[in-house]
Amino acid sequence: MATKTGAEMPGCCRQVAEGVFRIAVKVKPNAQSSRLIGFDPARQCLDVALNAPPRDGEANDELLRLIRERLGLRRSEVLLFAGHKSRDKIIECHCSWEVLRHLFNE
Repeated sequence: MATKTGAEMPGCCRQVAEGVFRIAVKVKPNAQSSRLIGFDPARQCLDVALNAPPRDGEANDELLRLIRERLGLRRSEVLLFAGHKSRDKIIECHCSWEVLRHLFNE
């Protein structure tokens, strides 16, 4: 497996297999708009504002939709790996690093 170096990949992102990455995310539900806020080096996570309430999976669905839309991936390629009922989540993306890096490059 060709892994990326720490200099290329933010601390919130980990490659777990070829073409499979897990990203630590901190969500902020009930925001005015859904958007990527950016990488928080202190907490080692990607901050994301969501225009959805944290109930009945609405914020989770909005998070996955936002990531898929930003990366141009299919529903089956972006999964909620952990944190279903928490603001701290881990997203699993099935794609190349060249695609995933668009989450961190504004």
